[in-house]
Amino acid sequence: MTDIATEFLDHYLADETKSRFAVMIEGPWGAGKTWFVKRYLNARAAARKKADPLNGDGYVYISLYGKSSRAEVAAALFTAAHPILAGKWVQGGLGVLGRLANTATRGQAVKATDAAALQAAVTELRGKVIVFDDVERCEMPPAELFGYLNDFVEGQQLKVLLIANEIELSAKYKVDYKSQKEKVVGKTLEVKADASAAYRALASQLGNPVARKAAQDNEAGALIVFHASGTNNIRSIRAALDDFARVVSAADSRLAESETGLQMLLLYMLATTIESRAGKLEFHVT
Repeated sequence: MTDIATEFLDHYLADETKSRFAVMIEGPWGAGKTWFVKRYLNARAAARKKADPLNGDGYVYISLYGKSSRAEVAAALFTAAHPILAGKWVQGGLGVLGRLANTATRGQAVKATDAAALQAAVTELRGKVIVFDDVERCEMPPAELFGYLNDFVEGQQLKVLLIANEIELSAKYKVDYKSQKEKVVGKTLEVKADASAAYRALASQLGNPVARKAAQDNEAGALIVFHASGTNNIRSIRAALDDFARVVSAADSRLAESETGLQMLLLYMLATTIESRAGKLEFHVT
């Protein structure tokens, strides 16, 4: 499925492909949707920069988690597109940023002095992929949410990726969800947990060299533990490996000399982390 999804995204995001709809990347929580999308877009960005060092990353990413209005989404987009400028405006009292957000919602007009900043914000998004994550955690009504998202597709003709848990979306919005989705989303790609690829990538990113080597050397055993749990939650792997690296860094130096000790600690921490995050394991302090 990953190869099929990658091939479709290559086609959808190609410069010669016109933007007619948004693409949804869907799957249960912890399946690795965000990891897959960011890995794909970062690889795409690297290829773009190799072709031309002046090319940017080519995408803007924001989470819709907790966003309850167009103004909040607009502000998040502006901040993601202009992190340095937005930071200066935040320090200055949110004046410009607030007015830009209001403009996106057809509210308060921007001041003349803000015109250049607004134009820069719009220009910055042109030719970029807009990624909206955590769609199911947005607090906006479905009609308002998908209507706003459609502005980017039809109004600005941008390529839009939506990362969502459709089971949660259907349960949250019930009948309204499907009818609103069909107006904006033209293709849905289901991403399932690719534990092997995720584990290798996460293990390679560990800062502690001893922990990194132990995680890489024990990949087979770690994946057996992961699959045996039946949770298929990639985030549990990340949490377990991060905790493993911290423990190794803080432990007696003799631990680094014991391959068996490192292996047992890694598998134990992976098993307990997965079970506890799935709500199957409780800890009691006496």
